[in-house]
Amino acid sequence: KDAVKLMTYQQMEKIDKTPSTVKAQDFKKHKLWNLLNYHYKASTKKMIEEVFPEFETFRLPRLPKSFWEDKEQRIKAVHYTIDEVLNLLSEDEIKALSFKKLQKAGLSSSLISYYKENDGFDQMLKESYPNFFQ
Repeated sequence: KDAVKLMTYQQMEKIDKTPSTVKAQDFKKHKLWNLLNYHYKASTKKMIEEVFPEFETFRLPRLPKSFWEDKEQRIKAVHYTIDEVLNLLSEDEIKALSFKKLQKAGLSSSLISYYKENDGFDQMLKESYPNFFQ
């Protein structure tokens, strides 16, 4: 298993894509489809989770809506976008945000849709920053 991970990691260097941008067709293009298909059941998401465990899955460009049913993943994605990408620290800065600003900063549109369907922006802030927003 570790040998497969190492081999996959080396092949990813040949593909020259980051985990968040690699697609199944990249494996086909570089004649590596069998590696992805056999070891990871043709799932780039599964491959990334195994080969790059430090990579945050929520940063992938396409995720099923069901992914966002996991509260921990939602909170990690919101914190990453607000704390790391936008580098906002104060309650006032966070309150001044909007879904549009968060989407421009890279927060998943499917996560934004999730919150729009489930109590909206205020709920997102309460869930992600319970000490700031009651």
